[in-house]
Amino acid sequence: MEPLIRIARAQLTQCPKPPDILAGWLKPGWQSIDDDVAVLELRNFQDTQQQTITVAFADDCARVAALAAWTAARTKWVVAERPAIDARKLFERLHALWATVQREGDRMELMLADGMLYVPEHAIRHPVLMQRVSLEFNPVVPEFRFNTGIEKVELHRPLLRLVPGIDARMIAVYCNELEEQPVEPLGGATAEGLFRRLVQGLFTDGEFLEGKAQAVGVQRPSIWREAVIISRPRTAGLSTTLDYIVEDLEREHTQIPVGLSRIVGIEAECAPKVEPSPEGEKLRISSGPGPDIFFSKPANAEQYEIAARLMQSTAVLVQGPPGTGKTHTIANLLGYLLSQGKTVLVTAHTTKALRVLRSQVDEAIQPLALSVLEGDADSQSQLARAAQDIANRLSGSDAPSLRREAGLLRVKRLKLLKDTDALRRQLRDARFSEVEEIVLGGKGLSPIAAAKRVKANEARDG
Repeated sequence: MEPLIRIARAQLTQCPKPPDILAGWLKPGWQSIDDDVAVLELRNFQDTQQQTITVAFADDCARVAALAAWTAARTKWVVAERPAIDARKLFERLHALWATVQREGDRMELMLADGMLYVPEHAIRHPVLMQRVSLEFNPVVPEFRFNTGIEKVELHRPLLRLVPGIDARMIAVYCNELEEQPVEPLGGATAEGLFRRLVQGLFTDGEFLEGKAQAVGVQRPSIWREAVIISRPRTAGLSTTLDYIVEDLEREHTQIPVGLSRIVGIEAECAPKVEPSPEGEKLRISSGPGPDIFFSKPANAEQYEIAARLMQSTAVLVQGPPGTGKTHTIANLLGYLLSQGKTVLVTAHTTKALRVLRSQVDEAIQPLALSVLEGDADSQSQLARAAQDIANRLSGSDAPSLRREAGLLRVKRLKLLKDTDALRRQLRDARFSEVEEIVLGGKGLSPIAAAKRVKANEARDG
């Protein structure tokens, strides 16, 4: 796919060298494109009798003519070189941005935005149409590339909600329109048409301006084209994600996710549950036949479901905002896949993400997790420690003893799973007992009604 934007490092040229006749007469800075040419008006020299004489620059007509000719040539160089200088400065800014993304990529994201909304009454000036982009660096050229991929274009809902007087239903209307007829932030007539409908539909006196220059002195809500690349915390998109979740829940045939059901106190029965099989040797998953699932860290039903689906399909997509346990889930899946004798390759956009993941892996299997991306000292030390730990383990144990130990641990684990299942049923019964009717004198009362009766008769029955 062709990149959205390419920025290559511009090749710079040196300022034309001044004639030898000007040596010593030019003030410092003539090599810089941003400085003007200046000469010394007077200079002191010594004559043959060692006497000091003062010479003016204008005393020599050849010197003045050489300065004029060289200055003209330098002026042409400045005009031709300035675009390359500006391009180099932009390249350097992008390099700093790219370094930040590599370092903080798990906490920040880049957005391509257009459609500058200006509401002077509330001091709002921010683009309304946004799309997530990735910044890639090709060191061969060298060149930076902005790619959009298949990222969704979205309206900046949190921004629009800050404007008093805008009906939330109107925002939803335009979001649905964008869903049905997507536009590109850098698009032509289609994007401009969306901006016109948006500003005139959300504001009674809204206006679309043909250019940024027309925004000077505007005193009413306006939108104009102004494409920008902005960085924002990854959590900034959480509110938009929650909006989509709410919209999906309001649809007629939407199935309520297990996590949301638990938040409101409803225990879903659809989540996979690990139970001992009658043979006592292998485990089965209540949602269907499957292998034994070994996790090295605490896990929830969703993680067991991910592992079960991995056995039935070639790919499983797990998506969620920062802090929802994706790294913890990957660490658990690593342990599970290693227990099956598999080799796992983990990739990420940043090296930092891989280091964080390795720290989440259980210490017992960390020697099996090696970095193969960099040749730094840390990666080399990891490899050395891993080789030493594996050698120590192999020298201190043998296959028969490991099989016996595994058998004892399997029996212990099956007992723990059985006890856990019994405790889970007790907790479920206790939770539902809180909403069961209380029968008093042959009459059923809800817990709330019973509590109100006790409270009302506190003085009499206390």
